[in-house]
Amino acid sequence: MADTGSSSTLSNLSTESRSFPPSEEFAAQANATAEWYDRAAEDRQGFWAEQADRLHWHQKWERVVDWNPPFAKWFVGGTLNVAYNCVDRHVADGHGDQVAFHWEGEPGDARTITYSELLSEVSKAANALTELGIGAGDRVAIQLPMIPEAVFSMLACARLGAMHSVVFGGFSPSALKARIEDAECRLLITCDGQYRRGKPAPMKENTASGIIGSWIATRSPAPTPSSASAFAALHTSLLSCAYVMVRVSPGSPSQWNATWSPCPSSTCRSTQL
Repeated sequence: MADTGSSSTLSNLSTESRSFPPSEEFAAQANATAEWYDRAAEDRQGFWAEQADRLHWHQKWERVVDWNPPFAKWFVGGTLNVAYNCVDRHVADGHGDQVAFHWEGEPGDARTITYSELLSEVSKAANALTELGIGAGDRVAIQLPMIPEAVFSMLACARLGAMHSVVFGGFSPSALKARIEDAECRLLITCDGQYRRGKPAPMKENTASGIIGSWIATRSPAPTPSSASAFAALHTSLLSCAYVMVRVSPGSPSQWNATWSPCPSSTCRSTQL
C-alpha cells in the first residue's frame, strides 16, 4: 500500500508559488526594464533592430528577420564578428586601459587584463590558429581549466569564424575523444596541468593517453622548464583532430607565444560573418 503521507509531502515539495521581487534600488540599476517588454510587444522587429544597433556591424543587415515557420533568419545580409564586438570596439572607443576582467587562480596567483592586453592575446592566439590552417567553419575543441587562455582561445576561434566546443576539464580522455570525433574537430587546445581541490593534476598526459594514439610528432621545439609559459603545437594521429595546442606553464607569468611563435603578431583582422 502506498504511503499517502509521503506522496503528499513530495507533491507539496514540487509546488512553488512564491516570488522574490528585487528591491526598487536593485531594479533601478537593471539594463532591461519592464518597459522593454512593452516595446517588444508593440514592435518586435523595431525593438530587435534597436538592440542590434548597439553592436558593431561590418555590414548592416537589410532585413531584421525572415520568418518562414519553423525557420527564422535574423538580420539578413548583415555581417559582424563576435570577438570584434567583445574586444576591438572597446579599444577603438578609447577603453583600452580599462580592465576587461580580473582573474585569480586556485593557488592565489592573479592577473588583471585590460582590453588592450586582451586584444593582443586574442590576436596572437588567432594568428597561431591561422598558422595551423584553422579558419571559418572549422571546429576546435578546448579543454582548459579556468585560466585566461580559455578566454583567449574562445575569442580567437570567434575571431576567425571557427566554432569551438568547450569540454569540461574533469572529463575522461575517452569522453574528450568522443566529443572531438563527433564534432570532427581539427584542433584541440589543452594544457599540461591544472589545480583541482588545491592539488596539481595532469591534463596533457591524460589527454594523450586517450586521443593521441601511439605517437606524437612535435612541430616546434618542446618548451624547457626555464622557458616562459607557451603553447606547443603537436601533430596527432586522431582521426579528425589535426593538431593539439598545449599550454605549458613552468610557473612564470603567462606568455602565449613565448616558445611556440609561428606568427607572434599582436594584430589579427577579424573575419566578417
